[in-house]
Amino acid sequence: MCDFDPDSQIRILRLCPGDAASPLPATFEALTIKPFNSSESFAFEAISYAWERQPPIIDLLVDQKPVRISKIVHQILKNLRYTLRARRLWIDGVCVDQANKIEKQSQVALMTHVYRNAVSVIIWLNVAGLEDAAEGFQTAIAWLDSGFDRDSLLSLNKGVRSNLFEPSFHRKTLISWFRERHPGLKCKSPFHELTRVEWFTVSG
Repeated sequence: MCDFDPDSQIRILRLCPGDAASPLPATFEALTIKPFNSSESFAFEAISYAWERQPPIIDLLVDQKPVRISKIVHQILKNLRYTLRARRLWIDGVCVDQANKIEKQSQVALMTHVYRNAVSVIIWLNVAGLEDAAEGFQTAIAWLDSGFDRDSLLSLNKGVRSNLFEPSFHRKTLISWFRERHPGLKCKSPFHELTRVEWFTVSG
């Protein structure tokens, strides 16, 4: 891995272009993040994802040397790689030496700077097994646009508060409230299904 100061710099993965069937060659570039000077730095994107307790079992070739990564990280990089041009990404499973405890502590202290100064943050959700996840997000946006609040939920309960904190109660009343106001929106995977994805519980 490239030489850098873990207290002030991060590694950025410069992912070489390619198609879905080609290998994933990449290089590391050191970026001073604290302090961050946009005029003297380069743009990068940060990735937030759930580790899903996967061990590193796949070798990624970085600067012509193997770096061991997990299946989920490999999948993310394969899907985010551009076909015709390189892409600069920060993802902790690659850019932080997971075997170096001292480095990991220093890099954790820089996380706020990483996400604050990235040109965009990509949230990667593993939605395998969810039917039509895109419609779930559409539902979530419609819920937000509808101005749903706690009082609306209570009014649907018709004064019976015994089940107020039961997940099944919230699930049923949220769906009925939403469908009452959006009868034309047929959603096979409401937002509450998406919140079961591990990222919403523990993100990395």
